[in-house]
Amino acid sequence: MKALPLVVALTCALMVGLAFAQAPPIRWQRSLGGSNIDQGNAVRQTSDGGFLVAGEISSNNGDITENYGGVDCWVVKLDPEGAMLWQRTYGGSHDDHANDIRTTSDGGSVFVGSTVSPDGDVTGLHGTSLDIWIVKLDSAGALEWQRVLGGSGADLGNSVLELSDGGYLVSGSSRSDDGDLTSHNGTLNQYDAWLIRLDTTGNIVWQRTYGGTSDETIHALEPLENGGFIVAGESSSNDGDVSGAHGGIDAWVFEVDADGNLLWQRALGGTLIDRAFAIQQLPGGGFIVAGESSSNNGDVYAGHGMSDVWVVHIDAMGAVLWQRALGGSVHDLANAMELTSDGGSLIAGFTYSNNGNVAGGHGGTDAWLLKLNGEGTMLWQKAMGGTADDKALGLIITDDGGSVIVGRSSSNNGDVTENAGFADVWVVRLDVFVGIDEFRGSPLSVSPNPSRGLVRVIDPTMANGVSTIVLSDLSGRRLLERRWGPTDQVLDLGEQPSGVYVLSLFAEGVVWNALLVLE
Repeated sequence: MKALPLVVALTCALMVGLAFAQAPPIRWQRSLGGSNIDQGNAVRQTSDGGFLVAGEISSNNGDITENYGGVDCWVVKLDPEGAMLWQRTYGGSHDDHANDIRTTSDGGSVFVGSTVSPDGDVTGLHGTSLDIWIVKLDSAGALEWQRVLGGSGADLGNSVLELSDGGYLVSGSSRSDDGDLTSHNGTLNQYDAWLIRLDTTGNIVWQRTYGGTSDETIHALEPLENGGFIVAGESSSNDGDVSGAHGGIDAWVFEVDADGNLLWQRALGGTLIDRAFAIQQLPGGGFIVAGESSSNNGDVYAGHGMSDVWVVHIDAMGAVLWQRALGGSVHDLANAMELTSDGGSLIAGFTYSNNGNVAGGHGGTDAWLLKLNGEGTMLWQKAMGGTADDKALGLIITDDGGSVIVGRSSSNNGDVTENAGFADVWVVRLDVFVGIDEFRGSPLSVSPNPSRGLVRVIDPTMANGVSTIVLSDLSGRRLLERRWGPTDQVLDLGEQPSGVYVLSLFAEGVVWNALLVLE
């Protein structure tokens, strides 16, 4: 009985730590590619629990079986544990890039990027400069159709959405005023933001350019409940469609209706360089914007260094409600963001810092993952990588509440266990973050607790089917994992040392957790 006060104290300390500090552990990571420079730009989860990764490769060995010349688009299908099921190369003899990918309602996928190839998989190039390239794939990665969008200038594709009618919306930037474009703001030496609505086979329904006499581009695009779209990117103008600029480059957010008509816009930032790379609509209205800022005036305050991860909460018309500059004394940047079920947000990018808000850096550039609550307070952060350059460029939250980041890695140590060449496509799956809320109301019953080794585990919500039961220590490290069927009830943990553990049951995309004390 003397051990009981220790158990109570340890359990209380655990719950405080889980509520405020614990970052999720890496479940698995994979370096994919060959001996040259390869990079992943986007990741999506598929209906079978696996993942599609899209990016660009310049290798022609290792995991890559074909290269058409220069840089090619590359799409990889992984199973839920990161094993490669198939990979395919797309492009022509010049440079081709895949910047975003989405799964589609027919079980296939669509990716968008840019191309300057006049051959291979590419037909319809408008000139000798880059065009936007959209490619529709079936479930096995076979090319169903492709479209080249643009004019005689440089045109870049960054984001794609599948729409409710089966069509698509593509975003990016353009320096053209001919071909598929009917207007341009300013001189052709400057980029306009560009939106293109396509039908189910890639034919243009409408297209619109937005901006002023300087450069604008779109980095992120999300659908709205009203049928319109929210757009985030950057602007250097203070005329035309842009007003309220602060100087330098501003983060630029605007809303359009279903036909592409501009409803409102907002320039966010200070007098230096500020960019928006991700945006999400909040359930109660308003938006969260994430990107980078090197300013420390205007809308930006409390910066840490050369550039910071910048997160801004704006209302439904773009007015700033709060902002957070997060990072250290060097360069820090957010590339992707997803909302979490607790009302917060998960943000992925990279950091050159190892001070300020950044801890656990490995050297060089690290991929950086941050969890914020709904008020913008950072709950935890995780720097991932090795002693070379590692970056997170894409992010998703998985069906089980975990996350996957994709980017590039040049390391072969630290969190990275292999490297095929100069830079690899790097995919990292992280487990579910276990915080104090994950223990409240859980139907998972564990007894006796404390236990000397034999534990009776009862989940009254599971009448049939097979789940997975996992025992983790306080650092999130998995110590035991096994299949758990409807007839299983007793778990033997007698070989584990005394301490406090987290017992988790994963079933059909849901995870239930319980605290367990072993004496």
